[in-house]
Amino acid sequence: MAPPLARTNAEARLYLQLTRCPECAEPNAEFHAAVVDLNGTLVTRYSAVCPRCGAHRVHDFRLPDRVLPPPPAREGVRFGGAEPSLLLDPGVWLWYADDRAALARDSTDPAAARLLLATAVAAIDEVLKFLPSGADEVPEAAFVSPEGRFVRSGDPGRFTRANLTAERDRHRR
Repeated sequence: MAPPLARTNAEARLYLQLTRCPECAEPNAEFHAAVVDLNGTLVTRYSAVCPRCGAHRVHDFRLPDRVLPPPPAREGVRFGGAEPSLLLDPGVWLWYADDRAALARDSTDPAAARLLLATAVAAIDEVLKFLPSGADEVPEAAFVSPEGRFVRSGDPGRFTRANLTAERDRHRR
């Protein structure tokens, strides 16, 4: 089976940050990246040793056809191109946006708060990519993870185009 596509390093790193050790459920690990040939396909391999149990963790991600460089700092954060994520579903992206916005509210460092809000905006942009053309809400079928379905079940109305756009614009201000 081919490894999943990571559209950017930022998306892969977020996926890794949200993925716990399969042996002990430790959330933290210091991953190191290398591009390797996997059966004729170039992939980015992230490797780490779990700091709690010592399990060796390896995650491979396919590289996109067109590599997107990180945007200049003044332009914010970018997790991917125009297509929706294959690693994280819209519920997880909105949870992450909420988390970053909450951290920004609690931050005493204005620069850190701006970066956190820019990250929240980028995460909401990722949710919006799951909207089919002309649709008013993210389809229920897009929520493929237990975490994403849980977020949606808490307030399905948050996944409408109007609510997502309003929330993103509020964070931009």
